[in-house]
Amino acid sequence: LNGTCNYILTRMQSEGHAFADVLMRGLGDDYYEARMEAALTTAVCNGNLEPEDRRRLADRLSEMRGAAMKVGQLLSMDGGQLLPPQLSEVLSRLREDAHQMPLGQVAQVLRLAWGDGWESRFQRFNFTPIASASIGQVHRAELRDGRELAIKVQYPGVKDSIDSDVDNVAALLRLFRLIRDPADLDPLLREAKRQLHEEADYLAEASYLEAYRARTAGLQGIRVPRVDTALTRQN
Repeated sequence: LNGTCNYILTRMQSEGHAFADVLMRGLGDDYYEARMEAALTTAVCNGNLEPEDRRRLADRLSEMRGAAMKVGQLLSMDGGQLLPPQLSEVLSRLREDAHQMPLGQVAQVLRLAWGDGWESRFQRFNFTPIASASIGQVHRAELRDGRELAIKVQYPGVKDSIDSDVDNVAALLRLFRLIRDPADLDPLLREAKRQLHEEADYLAEASYLEAYRARTAGLQGIRVPRVDTALTRQN
C-alpha cells in the first residue's frame, strides 16, 4: 500500500493532475524535506499517523490556507461521523492556527490595493498580524489622524481558486479513503465553497458591518467598529 500511494501521487503529478499538487504543495527543493513529505504521505495512506506525522500534516494544510484550510475546519467539527479520530485531531488544529504571509507579500498586496506610497497614510502599521485564518489575516494600524484600524488582508489568489481548490481537496480525501462515507462529503463541500466565496468578498462584509452598526446604535454594552470606506477594497 505504501508503494501504491506514492506511485499514484507521482503518476498524477507527471500527468498534470492538480489535486496531486495540492497535497505536495509546500515542498521545498531540499531532498531531506522531500523525503519527510513522502513519509508523511505514506502515513496518511496507511491511516497510521504518529504524533509527529499529525503535526506535519496540520502544518502543511495550514500553509495551503484557503480551501484546504476551510474544508479541514469544517470536517474537524463533524463529531467523528466522517473522519477517523486521528485525522479529526489533526484538522482541529486548523481552527486555531494558520500560517502568516511573509512581510514582502503583505507589502505587495497593499501596494496593489492602495498604490505606491501607501505607507504615507499611516502613522504606524504593524506587519505582524494579530490574527490569521483560512483566507486572510488582520493587521493593527494607526492613521495620521490618530484613528486605530484593524486591516484585513486577503491571501493572494484565494478568491479565484476557491471552487477548484475545494474540489481538489475532496479528490484527495476520496483517493486516500480518509472519509468514512464519501456520499456525506458533497453537502460539506458546497457549504465550504459558499462560505469561502462569501468570506472573500470584503466589500460585502463591510456593508454587513455597517448595517449591524446602524441596527445596534444606542444599545448599551455593544461597540461595533466603523468601516473606513476610503481604504476598503474587494480584498
